[in-house]
Amino acid sequence: MKKASYGLSLLMVLALVLSGLAPILAAPQAAAAAVASECPVEKAVAVEKAIAKVIAAAAASERPVGKVEVFIEIEGIDGARLGGLSTNMVVANLRGHASATQSSIIEWLKANDAEVLNTFWLNNLILASVDPQILPLLFLKFSEVEDVFPNFEVTILPFSEEPAGEGEVTEGPPPPTWGLTRIRAPEVWAEGIDGTGVRIAVLDTGVHIAHPDLVGRMWTDDHADPKYPGGWIEFDGDGDIVIGSVPHDT
Repeated sequence: MKKASYGLSLLMVLALVLSGLAPILAAPQAAAAAVASECPVEKAVAVEKAIAKVIAAAAASERPVGKVEVFIEIEGIDGARLGGLSTNMVVANLRGHASATQSSIIEWLKANDAEVLNTFWLNNLILASVDPQILPLLFLKFSEVEDVFPNFEVTILPFSEEPAGEGEVTEGPPPPTWGLTRIRAPEVWAEGIDGTGVRIAVLDTGVHIAHPDLVGRMWTDDHADPKYPGGWIEFDGDGDIVIGSVPHDT
């Protein structure tokens, strides 16, 4: 499905959101019609929703009036191009695609008084501080822009090592968490397979070894090493062991 209703929808967005922006967009009707001729109707709905979310975020923002931080999501690379490539080549292709598709958008954002705060090659995103009124123009000018959504904060729930208070202890093991249920781990446990004797490598920058789920369970090559009780091993981009590697920041 295409065409006319998409242009009409975008014109409605422009009418509602861009009031007073005539100097910035000289011919909104022509621009909307041009985009409508190439884009599916469904994108009109996505545009309206994206702009509505950003305007709501701008209204609630403590930043200077008229500015809001948004992620601009750009069309990603065709996954078929990455099949069979080494890790290094996949990374190179993703970086190259992001650079090629982001450059003109970044230039346009800066020309429209937006501040580019960061770029991300893995998901092909641009983080920028913008006046939300320019976003319909962004969608109109760049068909490769798939979505725009407000920046957001992620908070970590506080962790306490204090034992549960009286009256809070339940009998038996706790129910499986959402993730364990999702991968159907309880069904495997029911068959008598519970991981006993299996050694697990922690592919991470570190763990909290005093956490109740880990304390006393960490396997180690060197009991005298309090910082890296499980030992250390590093792999390169092709999955090969880096001989002689020592713990370090990456």
